[in-house]
Formats: sequence, C-alpha cells, structure tokens
Amino acid sequence: MRYTRRLILAALAVPSLLGAQAADSASAPAPAHRLITVGSPFEEQLRDAQLRGDAPSAGFLVRSPSSLTPPREGPGVTLILPQADLAWNSRIPTSANDGAMWAGRGASALVMAGAELRAGPVRLVVAPELVWAENREFGDLLPRQWTPEQRAEFIPPWQTAVHSADIPYRFGDGGWTKLRPGQSSLTVRAGGFAAGAATENQWWGPGVRNAVIMTNNAAGVPHLFARTAEPLRTRLGSIDARWMVGTLAGSGYADSVASAGRRSLNAAALVFHPAAAPNLSVGLARAVYAPEESRGGALSHVADVLTRWGGAGDTLRAEPFEQITSVLARWVFPRDGAEVYAEWARYRLPGGLGDLLEAPEHTQGYILGAQWLRPARVGELRLQAEVADLEKSSTYSTRPIGSYYASAAVPQGYTQEGQVIGAGIGPGASGQWLAADWLYRGGLVGAFVGRVRSANDAYYDNPATERIKYRGELVPRSTVHGHDVTVLGGLRGRLPLRGVQVDAEWTAGKRFNYMFQSYAVGWSNREDAVDVMNHTLRLGISVR
Repeated sequence: MRYTRRLILAALAVPSLLGAQAADSASAPAPAHRLITVGSPFEEQLRDAQLRGDAPSAGFLVRSPSSLTPPREGPGVTLILPQADLAWNSRIPTSANDGAMWAGRGASALVMAGAELRAGPVRLVVAPELVWAENREFGDLLPRQWTPEQRAEFIPPWQTAVHSADIPYRFGDGGWTKLRPGQSSLTVRAGGFAAGAATENQWWGPGVRNAVIMTNNAAGVPHLFARTAEPLRTRLGSIDARWMVGTLAGSGYADSVASAGRRSLNAAALVFHPAAAPNLSVGLARAVYAPEESRGGALSHVADVLTRWGGAGDTLRAEPFEQITSVLARWVFPRDGAEVYAEWARYRLPGGLGDLLEAPEHTQGYILGAQWLRPARVGELRLQAEVADLEKSSTYSTRPIGSYYASAAVPQGYTQEGQVIGAGIGPGASGQWLAADWLYRGGLVGAFVGRVRSANDAYYDNPATERIKYRGELVPRSTVHGHDVTVLGGLRGRLPLRGVQVDAEWTAGKRFNYMFQSYAVGWSNREDAVDVMNHTLRLGISVR
C-alpha cells in the first residue's frame, strides 16, 4: 500500500509542477507540442469537434498518432509534451484500452514524453513509454479447485484448444517496470503517400470503446507501414488506404500457449468518403496473423492479407494462420451534432455467395454505436451509446466454430505482450455502454454505466459434466448460473488548469461469478458464487 499512496501523491503533484513549468515558459516559450495518441482525451476532443462541424471526419476511421498529429512546419526538433496515466484497482485487475500499461491490482502507471525531428520529407517521432505496475496478489479469489501448477502459470485452464490465447490474468507474481518504445514512428512522405516504421498504437474502426481489429488495448506492434498521407481526392470521393506488416510478441507468463513465441501480423484497410456525402466513411479492413519465430521473418508474410484466404484456423495446415475481416461505417451529422457508426466482422470467411446468404451470421462480431452533442444552457450535453458483441454465433450447433482472438492453430491468439490487440472486452465477450457528459470551457463532468460478459464462448465450451466441490460433495457444475458478468457504473471529469489538463474517472464494478465461479446446481442455491466488488480510479495528466 505504501507504493500506491506514493504514486497517487506523486501523480497529484504533477499538475502543479507542470503548471509552474508552463507558466515559466510563457515568457520564454520552448518549441513543444502534444502528440494526439489514440484513445486519449485529445483524440476525444477532436471527435467532438467533428460533431460540431469544426473538423473534417475524413481520415478518422483508421488512425494512429503520426496520422492524427499534424507535423510541425519546417525542419527542426520539437519536444513532445509529456502525458501520464495512473490506474488503481482495489481488488482484481481491470485493464482495457490503456496501451502498454496493464492495470493489475493496486497501482499502475504509464508516462510518455519525447521529441520530434523533421528534415525535408522525413519525420521522426521518438515517444518512449515508461510503464510500472504494483501487481498485488489476489490468490484468495482464484478458483479453489486449481492446482498449484495452474496458479503458477497465470493463465486460466480453459484457454486451450480453440480458446487458446496468451492472455494472463496476472502478469507475474510481483511488481515490475518496463521501458517501451511507445508511440514512436519514422515517416517518409512522397507526394500523397507515406511509408516508414513504427511502434505506435493504431485504431481501426468507428467505435468509441471497442474496435474489432485494432485498438489501444495492448502495447503498439513494431511494424513497417505504407499509407495515404492524407485522403486522396477523386471525382467520386476521397480514399484512405493503410497497410502494415509487423511482429507480435508473447507475454512470457503462459508456457502452455508458448507465450514466448512470435507471430507475424499483416493488415490492410481501405476507406472511402463519397463526394455526395462527405461526412460518410465506409471501409474494409483485414488482418492475418501466423506463427513466425524469426524477428525478421515477418517480411515473408508481407502479402498474407492478399494471398491467404481459405483454411484459416486449420491446425493441419503446414503453415497455419488466422484472420479477421471487418466492414466499417461511420456517418457524422454536424448540423445535428450526431453520429452513428457500425462495424461488422467475421473470422471465418464464407465459402461463396450461397454460404453467405445461408448463414451470414457465422462467426460474426459487431459494434454499433451513436453519439449526440448539443448546446445546453451552459456548455454542451453529450450522450454516448455503444453495443459490442463478439460471442459465438448460433451456427456453432451445426458448424465448427472458434472464438475471436483465440485459436488452436495460432495458440498465442491475437495478442501483443499478453493483451488483446482488438476489442478490450476480450475473446468471446459482449458489452454495452451508456454515458452522459456535460462539457464546459474545456472541462467535463459525466456519468456512465456498462455491462460486460467475459469469455462467454469458453464458458459454454467447458464440459457440462465438470464436477465441482459443493458442501463437501462433488456435483456437476451449472451451465446456467455461472456466466462471468461485470455490471459497472461511475463518474468522470476533466479539469483544465493553467497549461495542464487533468482527466479523472472512478468506476465501481460488481463482477459476478468471477472466473465462472458459481457453485449453483439450481435456482435454490444460485447465490453460492464468488462475486467481487472492485473499485477503479484512473487519472490522466497532460501538458496542454
């Protein structure tokens, strides 16, 4: 606890220190700017500006810090203003959309700063991240039937076969500190195109809380890329294109899924903005990942996204692979201060038109959402709603089916350093989100509620005949009362200070049947379960 208190006090002291620095720099300004990272408050403010009609929506459906942040004019070196994020969990790890920071029990922190170098068509962003986790233990809440060997591996025993994925429930048995390359990138621009190398996070999709293929839920993937430098204009509309090839790393905490092994990732996206509807964006994105032990071996997978189609997930293939394909759409209505968006995905492509018409829902996942921002008497009112569903489709009863982000063919799954690259709700999960905020003079006060059903595919695929100890006897585990469900609510706020912006969020969440721990054998004893009340505090401090 002493480390938690020290970290919280240090984080609370940062605004005054940085504010004093900003005040001193007012008389002698230093060349510095902020890096707009995906999922950050500054990206959120940019999205709000699009709803007001103050910023174009083109180029936002697939994005990264180097594409969101306009380069400074002229050659030279510019400092990147620091950003700090703090998370604290009272009872169990709760981590989503926080990049390289994994928010375990206790306190966790991430600090990012750096510099940008510009020389002609070359732009170098060096923005490393220092990550720290207290990572306190919570062994008293783990399933009591687990063996010492299962507890020592830090991965649930149901993450095997089609549900195999390198997603530890705890990152080791103690605190740790890591220095990551973070949001760094090297970009070379030639006309309307750009290419380079990066470790920055990317967000592919219209969702506010979730996206199927790529989010900031995990650390950035080291990759080479090529993209349009800005939307290319044609008579019919403008086009965004993005391609990348990179290497995925394991967590090192789950030997049963060879979590030290590497994988290649090849992904591409194409987005069209019709001239007849300039605030409409529609696109197609696809990612292919496969085992690859060599660091440089990812280059041999440079065309996987175009050449590997049939046979995804086949464990008998000489070169197994997995894939995810999604259709993206977002429509902004600035006059009404509103937007609607959708993403529809499949991780098994149809065998033909007949197959698609017969079972379009096979292995589907989707995200639906809307935002509404309107002036109030003082400030503005913003409403948000989003639904995400990655649970297995009803076709599981007649056709082989796996689970999003997990795989028997690629045992580490769709993960980077132990965290899912896509939607933060995780494999085979679903979630709902509602929020209302009052925005005023750069500040914000709001409240939210949500629900997440975790790893539901794995829950249903666990043998129904599994027996658990109940009141001294072995009885069949219930397949009705043990869903791992979190119901949450909280408050959030934003406070603009002199030269500093502080974002805070407090969440109270009740997680029912934690890790499927329900000992109910019927409605009469459905309360016999491990339910966990967890409080989460998040604090973000950014120099403006």
